[in-house]
Amino acid sequence: MGSGPTTGTPSKEKDPKPPNGQTEAPKQSSEFNLLLGPHSDSSKNLLDACMTGNLESVQTIFQELHGDPEFHATITGRLSISMDFACSYGHADIVTYLLENGAVMGNAAMSAVWNEDTDGVIRVIEVLLKYGLDLAKFPAIIHNVIARSDQTLLRYLLSKGADPNGLDEFETFPLDICGDNTSIGLLIDAGANVNAANLYQDAVSFIDDESCFERLQYLLERGIDINSQAVYAGIWGPGTHWYKVGMRGTANEGTALHWAVRGFAVIKTKPDINLLPRVKWLLDHGANAEIEDNVGKKAIDYAKSQAMIDLLKGYGSSCGISGQGID
Repeated sequence: MGSGPTTGTPSKEKDPKPPNGQTEAPKQSSEFNLLLGPHSDSSKNLLDACMTGNLESVQTIFQELHGDPEFHATITGRLSISMDFACSYGHADIVTYLLENGAVMGNAAMSAVWNEDTDGVIRVIEVLLKYGLDLAKFPAIIHNVIARSDQTLLRYLLSKGADPNGLDEFETFPLDICGDNTSIGLLIDAGANVNAANLYQDAVSFIDDESCFERLQYLLERGIDINSQAVYAGIWGPGTHWYKVGMRGTANEGTALHWAVRGFAVIKTKPDINLLPRVKWLLDHGANAEIEDNVGKKAIDYAKSQAMIDLLKGYGSSCGISGQGID
């Protein structure tokens, strides 16, 4: 699910979910003061040095504090926080030093990918890999990378074992948030499950026709089924609240044709959008107008205009219920 409409990404709404990974870059807060304790000044200086990349200061401060028993008792937490800062700013040398002196990785890898300097991220990840990092244990690690269309970093992370099918805390499937065709291709080539994604549905949710048709054509060329029905790929089971939320996002498990006729996920953003061209494109390229969604409706049953009904009938569709649309 995307965060909002743009010309190149589908418009969908997010619902808060229990987190399964870090979703923002580390920052100083009052929580750190509680952990830093009686050495708060020196420990804050350590954090500052980790942010600015001053390895010499890190070494000096660490040596000053390391001999204190009270500091040593909380060293794991202190150094892990420091490492999150070093990772998020791309300071691989400091990350190495901290790991050599008792820091644990924790969410260091997640912190690292928040850095928009691709080379800096790769340097840090290389260090973490040497110390046993398993990228597959961080299912949301590629989501922020995909969101900013960093194809170089995405390719690198996938080559090092990142999961192309991992869900983030919003149960977002990686393929469903790609803003460019190259990223989709990288994920598919790395083993992404196209049957767990709503690729055609996402494409017909683009606001502008050019982006919509470009994506649709790419998916067709990749051999993805144009008649695939929307799915909920989350972890929640039937009967749970989040399962119901996820299923609502499938628009009754409709095909791309259902979505396009309804204007699902786009009509509320652009009420005056002309849906006919994208519906015609789908029909011209093999969309089956006779497929029913999970409430027994064909695409034509959601048509709200006579022009849409006539278009669908022109391709052989027959009304199953009525020509009345449902939001």
